[in-house]
Formats: sequence, structure tokens, C-alpha cells
Amino acid sequence: MLSFNASYDILKWSDSDKWSISGRIRTDATNILGTDKRFDTTSKVLSPDKSGFYGELKGTDRQTYGDLITTVNKEFELDQNNRLNLNATLGTSIQDTRYDASNIQGPLKNDGIPNEFNIFNINQGHGNTSLVPSGWIEQTQSIFASAELGWNSYLYLTLTGRNDWASQLANSPQKSFFYPSVGLSAVITEMLNDEAKAASRNVLPYLKVRASYASVASPFQRGLTSPTYGFDPQSKTYKSITFFPVGQLYPERTNSYELGFSSRWFKGLLTMDATYYLTNTTNQTIFSSVAAGSGYSGIYIQTGNVRNQGVELALGLHLGQEDGVLFDSNFTLGYNKNEIMELAENYTNPITGQKESKEFLQKGSIEPLSFILKTGGTLGDLYTNSDFRRDATGRIVVGNDGGVNTENLANGERLKLGSVLPDYTWGWNNEFTYKGFSVGALVSGRVGGIVVSMTEAAMDHYGVSEASAAARDLGYVEVDGLTIDPHSYYFARGKNRLAQYYTYDATNIRLSEAHIGYRLPRKYLWNVVDVTLSLYGRNLAFLYNKAPFDPESVSSTGNYAQGVDYFMLPSQRTFGLNLKLNF
Repeated sequence: MLSFNASYDILKWSDSDKWSISGRIRTDATNILGTDKRFDTTSKVLSPDKSGFYGELKGTDRQTYGDLITTVNKEFELDQNNRLNLNATLGTSIQDTRYDASNIQGPLKNDGIPNEFNIFNINQGHGNTSLVPSGWIEQTQSIFASAELGWNSYLYLTLTGRNDWASQLANSPQKSFFYPSVGLSAVITEMLNDEAKAASRNVLPYLKVRASYASVASPFQRGLTSPTYGFDPQSKTYKSITFFPVGQLYPERTNSYELGFSSRWFKGLLTMDATYYLTNTTNQTIFSSVAAGSGYSGIYIQTGNVRNQGVELALGLHLGQEDGVLFDSNFTLGYNKNEIMELAENYTNPITGQKESKEFLQKGSIEPLSFILKTGGTLGDLYTNSDFRRDATGRIVVGNDGGVNTENLANGERLKLGSVLPDYTWGWNNEFTYKGFSVGALVSGRVGGIVVSMTEAAMDHYGVSEASAAARDLGYVEVDGLTIDPHSYYFARGKNRLAQYYTYDATNIRLSEAHIGYRLPRKYLWNVVDVTLSLYGRNLAFLYNKAPFDPESVSSTGNYAQGVDYFMLPSQRTFGLNLKLNF
């Protein structure tokens, strides 16, 4: 990584009041090398060729960022009792990202050297051999400005604005996007006269209220509005895109509103903060299927309105004196309601030119489990469309041999399992200090929501789960008063991934962190340095959890990867020793 910074004071009225200009440039290059080695003894499920398998990925990822910013800080004395503070910024920036790589992989030659992992030993003529080049460039050019006006250190107005020209918007109607914000805050207790301040000092020494509006935009993914070619590793040729190229796409936008206050009570003994927020996200880019006769595999459309609204609360208790025993206890609570206000309604199909609507969209599926988006639902709603075969009364159909079968639900129906999103979350942090010693712990909780374990389904399928072993020992499984063969029951339930039998409440309470430490004052070290030594642990233990895995673990950062476990790695418990020197 290389970086360069420079700044210059154009005018300087004082150490804090000045007009300056600064510039930065930074470039970071990463060389990528990845290998995939499968020996000739590897299971045929993972490597079907007897000589082994080898893959090699080579590439570079380069990111360059630069900006030029001018800033003005100035205090204006209007009269003896009033002053105005100005903090203003104007700047421009560029972000350039370039990726270039090639990946070759395939079975090793049958007449070559077994387990010799290099690209020259790959069977180039094998159908599973592929050479895939990949690369792209993204660039965003921006101008931005901000201004904060402060009146007598108790009333503040903040304005920001930014305009981005993103390369992803090429050939779309909107070549750039602007997103502003405005915020107003007031320290109420500083606005009082001296008499009122004195009267409130012992009860409410500090009260600040705030309100803000912000609009944030982001481009859609690259390549959607420009004709491109994709490389087919099977035929080793380039093919034209398979989705319909759409030019009428716009940046995704989120508009948010926020109200809140911060306060201290009884000379700082208690603190209380509260925030209410409301956000709406529109112009979300969604991939949708089209008629097979169109010649395309799908089409990207933009529609939808997803709302998030909620409340965040924070309460604090602060006891003791600085030179004696100190105890701090802080409790936080967060509630968020996610709702799809509008899905895909009355959008224009660019192929037919007709208005269309979709009742639901299916995302992130592990059949028969899938996320289904519907108006009035949430982005985390999980559904399944399969179950045991049942009779007219809803009882499982059991054959003469005690076996059972599964089937899809009638008329394309789906069974809603719940939402992976929590109802609310909370945290309680406690810290105790005395004469340099400190000990603290954080307990956190998540309430509501569901998780699904596809790992358990796979283990039932192969008969290696604890539940299937117990059923075999018993000799039968009893469901609704029916006796079922344990092998047939768990084999059918697991192989067909009947998610409703592997769904758990995601509510959990854990000891998230604990630490103990000691600070040795500098007076014992020739007044040179303070030394703090602490032992800490994170994600230490579950105090309550009914799921067979950590409900907070995710397999990826995507929207439709939460709440589903499919042989994920266990969550980590961390211990550490921290040494801090303060000169």
C-alpha cells in the first residue's frame, strides 16, 4: 500500500480558526493466488476422477482513492452575548477499483503423474476442465460539501450534500445521483437563563434533542445496462448475456428520518437516551424470470418499498467517586419492524411493454426451503412447500411396512415457518473499578425470530444424528398416535429437507464479554507511563439457547443467508491478554 497526504493553511486566524486545504491519495494492490488440491484418494463425491483434481486462481485487485478537501473553521463574535461557529467543507474524490484474474481447474491426466498439482498436469480435454478469465473496473467520481452552524454552543444546524458519478450507471437514464442530509440539534439546558439552570442543575443538568433527515443512494450492480459477454467454461467460448439488457434502471435510494434525545439526571447519576427512526428503501433491483420463448433467462426490474422503523433506548447508572469505588451499568434495547410496503406492482415489462405485477418473489432457496417476499411480510420470511404425505384429516399416511413418503403441498401452497429477523435485541454491560482494578461483563440477548438447521436434516438423512439413533434403539417413532419405522421416518424427513421439523426459536441470551484488569499508575514508573494489563474473553457462553447452533452465525453477509445453518463452522470463543502503555 502506498499513501500520500499533504495540507496547507491558506488563512489562520487562531489555532482553531483557519481556512485550510488538504489532499490525499492512496493505492492498495493485492496479489491473489488460490489453489484447489484434491488427491486421488479423495471421495468420489468431491473428486470423481481417479488421478486427482487441481485448480489455480491468479489475479490482482487494485484500489485507488484520492480526494482534495478545503475546510473553513471560524467563530464570529456577533455581540457580547452571541456567537456563531462555522465549520464548512468542500471537496472532491475519486475511487477506482480494478480486478483481473484467471482460474484454471480440472482433473489431472490419467497418464500423468498422480497428485502432481500444476496446471500442466491438468487434462485439458476433459469436460470438467475450465479456464475462466474474469475482470472488471468500477470508478466513482464525487463532489461533496458540508456545513455546520453552531449558535452559542447550544443550537446546531448541519447540512451535507454529495453527488456521485458511478460507472455502473453507464447507459442508464440517470448518470449521477445526489444525496443530501439535514440535522438540527439543541442543548435545551444551555438555552435556559442562569436562574433556571441553577434550579435544574441537581435534577436535569443536561438535555439535548435532535432531529435529522438523510437520503442515501447507491448504484446497481455493474453490467446490467450494457451488453456483455459471459464465458462458458463447458464450451470454452463466449456467449451473449442471457438476461434482457435494461437501460431504465435507477440508483437504489433510502430516505431516513430520526428523532431523539440524550439526557443526564441527578448530577450524572442516571443517563437516558432514546431514538426513533423511520427508513424507506426504494428502487431495489430484482431479478425476475420471463417466458421461455423470449430467448432470455430473466430480466432485472426495479420496484419495491421496504420500510424499517424502530426505537433504540439506552439507560445508564453511574455510582461512586473517581478516587474510590466506581460502578457503571448500561442497558440498551433495540426494536425494529421490517415490512415490505410494496413489492413488484405495476412495473412495465420492457420485453412486452405491458404492465405486470408479482404476488411474491422467491430468494435464496435450499429447496424446499426458501425466502419468500410478499407485500406485508418481511425480508426474512422463510417458507417451505413440502411435508409428509397426509390424509384428509391431516394425519401422516403410514404404509403397511411402517414407512412414510413426502410430497409437495397441494395447489402450490407454501407453509410459513416464520421470520429470521428478531423482535428486539438488548444488552447489559456492567463495569466495576477500584484503585486501578477493574472487572466487567456484557450480557446480550436476542428475542424472537427463527433459525433452521439443514445440518440436522442431512444428519437425519444419513442416520448419524442423535435423534435417529435414539429412535432406532427404541424401534419405532410415534407421531400423532401412529407408529412409524424409524429408518423410513428420518430418511424421508432428512433427505427431503422438511424444514418445519428443523425450525427453532432463535431467542438466545449469552455472556458476550468479560474482562479483568489492573492499571499501574505512572507515579510508580518514574512518571513516564501508565501500564494497563487485562485479560478478556468474548462470546463466552450461552445462558439460554434452544437452537442446535449459534443463531447469530451467518454463512455469508447476503440478505438471504441469515438463520439457515448448512454445515457452518461453529462460532468462536475468544480469549486474549491486552497490554496498554500510555505515555
